Amino acid sequence: MLCQMSKTVCPPVTCMMCCCHGQVAVHAIGDRAVDDVLDIYASLPSAGASGSSEAVAAAPAGPPRSKPRRHRIEHAQHIAGPSTAQRMAAAGVLTTPNPLHLLADAAILESRLGAARAGPGRSYPLKTLLKVRADRWA
Repeated sequence: MLCQMSKTVCPPVTCMMCCCHGQVAVHAIGDRAVDDVLDIYASLPSAGASGSSEAVAAAPAGPPRSKPRRHRIEHAQHIAGPSTAQRMAAAGVLTTPNPLHLLADAAILESRLGAARAGPGRSYPLKTLLKVRADRWA
């Protein structure tokens, strides 16, 4: 399912998907969006959990999974720094970076993000992700 959601709608929908034993992929490019998605993923019930939230109660029972879920963040072109990369790795969140976007973005990164946010380890952080072993590309 591909749709655009607000920060208030996304958590219950991802929870329902998770309770149906699905894997969730969210498109997040900016550093705040990536952090928000990681917060949502961290709030999801564990593989066998059931809870009292409306989303959990409304979710149809799905077939049991034989493998752990591997939620994904599409792009993750900009992150807040190495701690975000470490958080992604620790949670086992897959990323789907697209370095080809760098070719189009390179000329405007610093003017749009500022020097610090456009700098190494934050914009197109492939090396940072590899360094902390968050290199499980989808």
